[in-house]
Amino acid sequence: MFKNKLLGAALGLAFAFGATGAQAQETYIPLISKGFQHQFWQAVKSGAEQAAKDYKVKVTFEGPETEAMIDKQIDMLSASPRSTARPRCRC
Repeated sequence: MFKNKLLGAALGLAFAFGATGAQAQETYIPLISKGFQHQFWQAVKSGAEQAAKDYKVKVTFEGPETEAMIDKQIDMLSASPRSTARPRCRC
């Protein structure tokens, strides 16, 4: 239940700030997490993949090896394809 609410909120924000299905190209939502180790991020990834199927969008889930790698998180945000889009959420 919590996972679905969290994912719904993330996708809702993405759609509200420019990632709409009305575009000619495929909608792409890059998710950049703090890491992959924690069970929370595994749940976010799983929910994002399911929502991508449900809403027919492309979602990628990226993040550094550990949550302590803040510089790598910043680099990933800067290098993301929609790096000029605002706002971005680093959760």
